[in-house]
Amino acid sequence: MKGIMALNIPKGYEALGEVFEKALARAAFGKGKERHAADIKEFTAQISMQITREQGIGFPIGQARKKLHEAVQMLSVTQTEAKINELLDVIAYIGMAIIYLNEPITHSNANLIPNFPSITLPPSDKENTE
Repeated sequence: MKGIMALNIPKGYEALGEVFEKALARAAFGKGKERHAADIKEFTAQISMQITREQGIGFPIGQARKKLHEAVQMLSVTQTEAKINELLDVIAYIGMAIIYLNEPITHSNANLIPNFPSITLPPSDKENTE
């Protein structure tokens, strides 16, 4: 694909690598460029990344969930390409979330990165009877 950096795909993972390449191409040259990039070439400077920095990780995760929902709604549709495109968009939004999590935490975004609490198991029946 023109203009896309070659991925170093391990032997046996070519099929998965092809999926990532398609998601990247869709974001860089397809729908992502048409709808979100305008004149901005760098992904991290686009409006979706700006909104993520303002609103937090919920934005790209929510967008990914919406795309998944749309793909599931299309399962009965015979337009395989449209279903695949929705799922490729999910990959791009998850990538956006990962980029956000890898950015340095600043005062302005510190409250937007959730603390995932550890899971506390309820006491066992044995503990309740003592």
